[in-house]
Amino acid sequence: MKKIILLCLFLSLSSTRAFAAGDHVSVGAGLINFPTPSKTYFELSLEYEHRYDAYFGLGGFGSYVFSTPAITILGVPEVFFHPMAGTWVITASPIFQFYSGNTDTGVRLGTRFRLPAGLFTLLPSVAVDFINGVHQYTFGLGIGF
Repeated sequence: MKKIILLCLFLSLSSTRAFAAGDHVSVGAGLINFPTPSKTYFELSLEYEHRYDAYFGLGGFGSYVFSTPAITILGVPEVFFHPMAGTWVITASPIFQFYSGNTDTGVRLGTRFRLPAGLFTLLPSVAVDFINGVHQYTFGLGIGF
């Protein structure tokens, strides 16, 4: 665990590009793991952040999970916290999960790095959903604009 924390701090401090206040949009693809029954599915997502200053932003996200039945996950509002005003981002959001006429609610906690790549930003991420007493894990890679 200490190695992961040190890696997060290093990546955050090593960025030379500051992310300015304003609007940020990203699209992503990833894998989501459901524990009961244990299955992993492909998902696509879209995320929006309005960054107010170097440390704080608000926005939301939507994900479509290619499962049977298909699942749509919405997270609004999503709170973005940028420790040390760097590229490391911590997010939290209430979530709404829709499938087969059912709706479940929960909370998503996530983290990611904003890695500058020319005109775009690469966003490797990990998140955990706390929903109906279980944990759902999401691992993804996004491209920010």
